[in-house]
Amino acid sequence: WHDHATASRTEFIVYAYHKYLKDKVTQQEHQAILSSLQMHGTMLKRLLNSPNFIGHNHNMMHAIALYDLGVSFPEAPRATSWKYAARKRINELLGEMVEISEGVSKEQSVSYHYLAINLFYKAHKYLSNYDDGFKDVQLQTLQKMVEFASVITYPNGINPAIGDTVFGHTGNPELLAKLIGDGLETSTTKFFISNGEKGSQSSDSFIYPEMGYAIFRPYNRKKSWEDRLSLVFDFGPSKFSHGHQDSLNMTLYAYGQALLIDSGGPYSYNKKGIRSQFATPKSHNIVVVDGKGYNRNDTVLTRYENTTDFSFIEAVHQKYRAVSYKRAILLIKPELIVVFDSLSSTDNRNHFYDLNYHFAPGASITQSWDGLEVFTESNTWLSLVVAGSSPPKKTIVKGREKPFQGWVTTGNGIKIPAPVAVFRQTEQNCWFVSAMKPFKDPSQRPLSLSAKYNRDNYEVTIDDNGTRWSIQLYETSIPLITKSSSTNN
Repeated sequence: WHDHATASRTEFIVYAYHKYLKDKVTQQEHQAILSSLQMHGTMLKRLLNSPNFIGHNHNMMHAIALYDLGVSFPEAPRATSWKYAARKRINELLGEMVEISEGVSKEQSVSYHYLAINLFYKAHKYLSNYDDGFKDVQLQTLQKMVEFASVITYPNGINPAIGDTVFGHTGNPELLAKLIGDGLETSTTKFFISNGEKGSQSSDSFIYPEMGYAIFRPYNRKKSWEDRLSLVFDFGPSKFSHGHQDSLNMTLYAYGQALLIDSGGPYSYNKKGIRSQFATPKSHNIVVVDGKGYNRNDTVLTRYENTTDFSFIEAVHQKYRAVSYKRAILLIKPELIVVFDSLSSTDNRNHFYDLNYHFAPGASITQSWDGLEVFTESNTWLSLVVAGSSPPKKTIVKGREKPFQGWVTTGNGIKIPAPVAVFRQTEQNCWFVSAMKPFKDPSQRPLSLSAKYNRDNYEVTIDDNGTRWSIQLYETSIPLITKSSSTNN
């Protein structure tokens, strides 16, 4: 009578009875089956009312199984009440499982966003057989869900492994095609699903403040579709369901390759599995304080700006004990990224702060005094330089067991070594500035960076292959960016 088993067994018995047994069983056998299904219906109705399953995808499966039972065995004494309760619960679950205003799953996982799309779409198609399908306003939510899935998917068809999502997740393009075929698409969805051949790109920056995602996809018509950049910033509500301790995490894709990755972490019912290791802060591209996890509270979006020249976002949280963490990300279009991390202690003690950047399996790393160059198997490379309030101590970790770090996971119990760059400072308060840029042309020179922080103002200079960028970032205004020629070789 586990909740999953109850729903699955109910649907199997109902299907098998009507498909194979209905005209062959005796009246006594029919009554035995009906008696069994009465027990299943009672249990499913109880599960619908359980507070343990509020906003839970399992509850959607309970509701569909109970509705199916009600319409397939109308002679059952409680069939009408089962059908009514199940249909009512499906309506409620749409709002509980999905942020209606944004069309984003609340389970904090890309793969579970696809699961939610699949569950609600199948429910709609099934219910429509009984003239009980979703209304227009509910279909609009499905439409938004499809658009979000299309926007967050990288140009090569792979998704960032956010939350309980396997590394290398490809989503479900066949499902999205079905929904588009049913008219549940937007011009933006068409654009991203068709690799830019249909529809139109409504923006080059997409923000979902309630669920905590910002996705930068700058226009660059000079590049092939798979070469275009995609940056995903993950912030928002406290860890829930299939989410990880990954707030302020970022991933980066360009030139057909995931450059900064999320390590992934498929859900496992085995409590002794390795999933818990992949859910910790050190498995994500964020600053980890004292090598520990953090508390449950929300991240606050403090600033956001999108112009023709740059995209900018900033958020802050106090999840770490006695430490406040603020991160700002600046994309100077089309491909130069600057990350500002500042951490301040409220306990007047020193902490060690580890800034982690994770790279795909197969990537090779060449170190320089202030940064590194990451080369991928597809001959794409990333120039990354880091400055700090004091010179960070740099370490490359790959496939380490204790403490666990430097892995990706492509399935339950599977772990594959992958390199992580760790930049450490030990202070009471500290800041990091990271500059990074992807390249395909081997003749490009690595970035160089200088940075300083004065109370409420970052002053950053980046030399980028003959171009010098000067950036000032104040606490209360948008970035001030100037561009000039660089004389550095």
